[in-house]
Amino acid sequence: MKRFLISLAAVLCLSLFCSNSVAAPLSHHPPGVEGLKGSVVPPKGVHLKYYTVMYSAGKFKDKNGRTNSDYNIDIFGQAIRVLWNTGVNILGGEYMVSAVQPFLVIDHRMGGVYDDNAARFTDPLVEPFAIGWRSERWEGLVAVGVWLPVGWYDSNNHASPGFGYTTLMITAGLNVWLDAEKTWHISGLSHYEINSKQEDTHITPGQTFMVEWGFGKSITDNIDIGVAGYTAWQLTRDTGKNADDAYTRAYSVGPEIAFRIPSWDNLQVSIRALFEFENRNRPQGTMSTLAFTYSF
Repeated sequence: MKRFLISLAAVLCLSLFCSNSVAAPLSHHPPGVEGLKGSVVPPKGVHLKYYTVMYSAGKFKDKNGRTNSDYNIDIFGQAIRVLWNTGVNILGGEYMVSAVQPFLVIDHRMGGVYDDNAARFTDPLVEPFAIGWRSERWEGLVAVGVWLPVGWYDSNNHASPGFGYTTLMITAGLNVWLDAEKTWHISGLSHYEINSKQEDTHITPGQTFMVEWGFGKSITDNIDIGVAGYTAWQLTRDTGKNADDAYTRAYSVGPEIAFRIPSWDNLQVSIRALFEFENRNRPQGTMSTLAFTYSF
């Protein structure tokens, strides 16, 4: 079964809470859009991935874990990712390039403070450098990409899909098969983000680190089931006048199923539901992802 790679993807800004929200965004890359076999290297050729993501939170957790229930954010996102595995050998691995363009519909409100909404394109990801390696019992990858601040951004709108700053993202991932038959597998995909100064606010968001993970089993040649989730932390504080001194973090876990349609071998479908817990300085809610991957 042909599989899509790198999970950096789909900018469905669930990280988001838009750049000017009640809290700083956790990251440009939305945690949780990848899970089972998230670090598996795709075969040589062009791969197209379409994401649909829904995120909903009815409470906000402050830096001390206190809950504000007079709060709500709903996000519906779609994104298209194009990845090309060139097959060119670099450092013993396969050289790849990719790009992602997302579109978001956001309804973001907090009682008596704001009630904003937007439906626009957000910041794209351009990833000009990625290398994937294969072995008998594992596959791994590294990548470097840039989130470009060209999406619609309004510092006065709490539902602004764009972030208003550039982000350098460094990615590394590893997928390991735990048995000789390659039925049990565990995967981790990490992202480190370094941000520029935000337009209008002149605040530089702190650096972030996250790991998207999945543990599962192939119950047939066409079906994988398991659990997935993410851990994400803000490592350095925001800087600039009026910058928030609170650090953001988020955790999630939930079930996932991935399958291919036997009559259409090049098409893979994944469905994932994640439930957040112990968040700080950001909303806490649920996230659902439906993704289709087609390999040409």
